[in-house]
Amino acid sequence: MTREQKVRASVVLLSGLLCAGAAFAQIAEVRRNSNLRPEPSMAQPPLRLVVPPEKVEVPGLIRQNGYYKVRTEQGEEGWLWARNLRILKAGAAAGGTVELLQATNLRPSPGTKEAPIEVLDAGTQLQLISPEARNGYYQVRTPSGQEGWVWGQNLAFGVEARAPVPPPSEGAPAKVAPPPTAPAAPPVEVKRPEEPPTPAQLALAPTTARPAMPTVEQVAPATATATAVPPTATVPPATVAPAPPATHKAPSTTEGERLRPGMTLDASTAELAKDLLPPEIWQHYARGEYVSKIVDYPLGNPNWEKPFVEATKENAGRLTVDERGTIIDKTTGKMPDYLYGLPFPNIDPADPNAGVKVVWNYFLATWYGGNSHTRTRLVMLNNKGVERELGAEGWFMFYDGQAPKYRHPNPMNLQSQFLAVALSPLDTQGTAVLFWRYRDPEVRDSQWAFVPALRRVRAVSPANRSDGYLGSDISSDDGYLFDGKPQEFQWRLLEKREGLRVVDPDGVPANVLKPRPGKEGGWDSLLDRSKFYGYEIPNWKGAPWALPYGGLAKRPMYLVEAIPRDKYYLYGRLVLWIDAETYNGAYHQKFSWKGEHVLTYAVLGLANHLTPDGQETVPVSTQTWAVAENFKMKRASLAGARYDAKSPFDRRVSIDPAIFDAGSLVRFGK
Repeated sequence: MTREQKVRASVVLLSGLLCAGAAFAQIAEVRRNSNLRPEPSMAQPPLRLVVPPEKVEVPGLIRQNGYYKVRTEQGEEGWLWARNLRILKAGAAAGGTVELLQATNLRPSPGTKEAPIEVLDAGTQLQLISPEARNGYYQVRTPSGQEGWVWGQNLAFGVEARAPVPPPSEGAPAKVAPPPTAPAAPPVEVKRPEEPPTPAQLALAPTTARPAMPTVEQVAPATATATAVPPTATVPPATVAPAPPATHKAPSTTEGERLRPGMTLDASTAELAKDLLPPEIWQHYARGEYVSKIVDYPLGNPNWEKPFVEATKENAGRLTVDERGTIIDKTTGKMPDYLYGLPFPNIDPADPNAGVKVVWNYFLATWYGGNSHTRTRLVMLNNKGVERELGAEGWFMFYDGQAPKYRHPNPMNLQSQFLAVALSPLDTQGTAVLFWRYRDPEVRDSQWAFVPALRRVRAVSPANRSDGYLGSDISSDDGYLFDGKPQEFQWRLLEKREGLRVVDPDGVPANVLKPRPGKEGGWDSLLDRSKFYGYEIPNWKGAPWALPYGGLAKRPMYLVEAIPRDKYYLYGRLVLWIDAETYNGAYHQKFSWKGEHVLTYAVLGLANHLTPDGQETVPVSTQTWAVAENFKMKRASLAGARYDAKSPFDRRVSIDPAIFDAGSLVRFGK
């Protein structure tokens, strides 16, 4: 259809609606590429792709399973994902009921000049005071009687009221009812937050094009609207919800005291640590497959730089999370322009948002280490030894969490970028992947891949981030422990407890090592030792992927559960073990959608060490260990050792952002 034909069709559609005397015509604009579907589900192939700024009629505002029933400009009837539509003319009557699709600011006027009255939760039902929008806002009344304005794009029309909305009391507006002091944990959500891309959508745009950056309020001026949650209220299906987490017995004081620094944990002493490790890791010690020295890693010195500590203090009480888990400023309701320092230094285990707050602390502590450039080996093993070994080069760039001298302009509103290129063997050489993560929770990750045999760059669904890289069991969502987008999961703090985590005995506590300047700037974060792993050690009888020269340190741990919102995610439940002082990751357990344990990703704990100039502290060690063990397939993948003696293993490096471009995939693949 030509542009002229599209305009003519739009005029015909709008004119027809008006001439038909439709007092309450419903019109919406498509704001993202959307699949027009024959039914409100993904069970059947889409009819076609509808692209912005096409307009559709939404007769009767019929909404089902998160979809609106629509009629296109060409007269086609079908269903479009509600979150991809912007209602231009709701056609709802005054006094009708609307429902919030996501946490939203209630404002005293239809604009962003005045501070919001409060933030309303997703799923809140409101009474529509006026059917006409002003500046994109609708005037509404809350269940408590408070009147105000909400952004129309965040409203679902045509919903049935769950309970009558009380009229406002005479005199002063009613006060907002306080939230319950101990809200129940949210139901497990397994519905996709947005539709998966079709093969037609996976074709890569020209390298000069950038992914669209839709915001919550695209027409009105920027607003402090809190960010998205799943579009519909859900009840977890009994057949899909993962099994509840296994109950861990807290370690007894007697057992904890008997296991002390200087001892060795092996088959003869494993009983002393039975309640301090993930069960599958403890089994390795009980069978003599792992052996580790118990080392002292005292509390009280995470060794962060003064600006980071000061920023952490300023963040206390200033930041919170919205319903989706995005960090927002309590005063403005917006995500801060830049995140630095721990956002939540005081974790309250009774807080229903404690889980996602712990995870955000983990991210900010990780980003503190700065950008990285490494050239490493990826080794795939079975119980007998090495099956396959690959070489890879990778660059991580972080736009939040870095010290002021390392910050970069961020016009794309990115949170991080990652580029990985396979170096060896020959059959994988040149294979490359590129990831972009956006700060906006409404925008899913962008991911591209280049396969030399095809000589083409392809866009890849974000759901593939849970898949293993080049046949290994280490995925893009692993990173330094976990690198998924927090808003794509539902979080719950399971418990805080003592646990044993793997550390470098020569690298703890803080300030026992001297970082070296990196060859490309920054700091070399892996000092001289080589041959860390069991298969490299002569006469080693344990697991080939064990770390014989590694140590175990007793640390306070947060155990946090994550349930993916994306039903196409490979795993149905994750459990993260995170150090409660340094927020360093330790273990990442992965379970199937049926609740069966499949894989555990374990990483080495790193302490921060003072640089020779006395100006910075950076994470440094004398050995490295990141192992993803697949317990169903009885195999493991090891990552981290240098590719060769001259390979970089640097943190806080200066990286040119231009490297994170689709053109780089082709360039490295040649």
